[in-house]
Amino acid sequence: MKRFFITGGLAVILLGVIVIRIFRHSHSQGLSVGIVTTQCGSGGDDVTNRWIRLLIHDDGSLFINEDPVSAGQLACRLRAIYDTRNERILFVDGGNSLPYQQAIDAIDIARSAEPDLRILLITPSTRRSCLFDLEYPPPPPPPGGWPAPRCK
Repeated sequence: MKRFFITGGLAVILLGVIVIRIFRHSHSQGLSVGIVTTQCGSGGDDVTNRWIRLLIHDDGSLFINEDPVSAGQLACRLRAIYDTRNERILFVDGGNSLPYQQAIDAIDIARSAEPDLRILLITPSTRRSCLFDLEYPPPPPPPGGWPAPRCK
């Protein structure tokens, strides 16, 4: 009888440990992004021409490379871009005084559009070493505004 209680007690403890480990690992571990270190990449013009940069201005406006995009169209545009690519890397470049939450919102949208997307943050100190052929900040909108994005 004593052996039965000891075995039962150990079984309950083991099940408790298993349940705690399952629940402990089922919640989010935070935002998984990398940071560009000294260079955004290498490989010459072919590679740098294929880079996709999400630029987030201090006012919250979004640009994919030099093309403006609304937050509502961001996921659709990124899906269209990455559908045909094997390498799924998005460089995120935020304004110097961009509120943290605006950057996180844009990254969440990008992650929902492409779950296996690798996101690399460009910091102000590494922005100078990136070989983007893009203006920072992008040019102002033309008279009459930017054309509407073509996304379904």
